Amino acid sequence: MVSNLAGPAHATERVFLPQHPSLPLRFYEAPTEWLRGLRADVANMLYHKSVRVAFTYAVIARALDVLATIAGVHRGVRELNPASRFVLGSWGLGGFATEQVVIVVLLILGLARMRHRHARMGFWVATALALAAVTWNLVG
Repeated sequence: MVSNLAGPAHATERVFLPQHPSLPLRFYEAPTEWLRGLRADVANMLYHKSVRVAFTYAVIARALDVLATIAGVHRGVRELNPASRFVLGSWGLGGFATEQVVIVVLLILGLARMRHRHARMGFWVATALALAAVTWNLVG
C-alpha cells in the first residue's frame, strides 16, 4: 500500500493523516483553518474589557522588566533566570527584549482558548511575576 504522507501530488488532493485518539480533531484541520480559529479565540478573549485591562498591565510589566533588567545589567546585577541569562549572554539586551515579546505572544496564545475569567487570572499572574522580577532588579 502506498501512503501519501509525503504530501499531496496535486493541490486539490488531501493528505492522509492517521488520527491519534488523544489529539483533538482541530489538530488535523488545515493550518489556515486552525489559525483562523485561533485568531477568533484571541479576538473573543480580548473582547472582554477586564481581560484587555489585565493584558495591558501584563505588557506594561514586561516592558518594565526589560527596562529594569537594562538598569540592573549596567549596575552589574546578575540575571537569575537561566533562560534569560543565556539570552543576555548570547544576544545581549536586544535578544532579551525579543525574548520578552515572545513570552507575551506565547502567553496570549496559551490563554486564548481559556474562559475569559481564567485568561484574566493568567494575565494577572504574569503581571505579578514580571513585577516581582522588576522589584528584584531594582532592589537587588
